Amino acid sequence: MELTGRRIVVLSYPDYQELDLWFAVLRVREAGGEAHIAGPDATVVESTLGYPALGDVDAATLDLSGVDAFVLPSASSSPKLSDAQRDLLARAVAAGTPVVAIGNGADALGTDGSAPTVARLANTDQLPDLLPTLVRALSAT
Repeated sequence: MELTGRRIVVLSYPDYQELDLWFAVLRVREAGGEAHIAGPDATVVESTLGYPALGDVDAATLDLSGVDAFVLPSASSSPKLSDAQRDLLARAVAAGTPVVAIGNGADALGTDGSAPTVARLANTDQLPDLLPTLVRALSAT
């Protein structure tokens, strides 16, 4: 399978777009990868439509060396990351860990999203390109 042995972390934050987050989690698992959700803390965050997501990894203590890539789903407004998520993402980009941002998920980077390790999907309509984009990003590292 395309992502066997790969660990992908999907960030969750309040008002996330449910299709972006859950499509990423399910496609990574379907492709043989290990998908994790890193929420802002131990609380449940709700999507735009009120669907809950509880992180299964802690952004504050996550060992970056065990992460192969990140996915940033879009949100109904600009993503509201916790300090721990923001720090984790900054360290990931600095370390060259691939990041795939969907729509305004790129706003979570605090930059224009043009770092060499950042791939962007313009919006939810491009979700079918998520898996090939992740595979390409991982093969470039």
